[in-house]
Amino acid sequence: MKPFFYLGYWLLLAGACQSPASSDQARQDHPSAAGPTKGQEENYDCRHCGMPSDEFPEWQASLVANGQTYWFCSPRCMFLFRQNPKSGLTAVSRLEVSDYYERKKIEAQKAYFVRGGDVPGPMGPDLVPHATRAAAEDFMKEHQGKEILTFAQITPEIIQKLTQP
Repeated sequence: MKPFFYLGYWLLLAGACQSPASSDQARQDHPSAAGPTKGQEENYDCRHCGMPSDEFPEWQASLVANGQTYWFCSPRCMFLFRQNPKSGLTAVSRLEVSDYYERKKIEAQKAYFVRGGDVPGPMGPDLVPHATRAAAEDFMKEHQGKEILTFAQITPEIIQKLTQP
């Protein structure tokens, strides 16, 4: 019994003696989901689901609100977060999505989104963004898409349908 007591004591002591620098380093290696803090690099984890958005460049989306950039792994996650009254978003000044083929950032309000088809997003069914209507039409034909939507046509009901099996 005594050996276990001493082992526990030494483990507790070793944990208490851990230097503050190493815990600061741990915080830098794993930034919070709330975004960057002073002195940290920007956090690209999806604000809705937590997935690393920078691992999905063809899907990555972002919005700027409250003076902060929020990253998302997909348009679907961005729309879900934006619709959530608990997100605390006010004064959204910019929304961007990635053109699926070109992988370049485009204004979400100018994008054409293909709903349906055989290309799932990082979290399942999604809206596939394109910079031009022609690119959206090509994608829709090639991947059995159901319809092309503009930003203004995307409703909370459409987004909710994407999340249902």
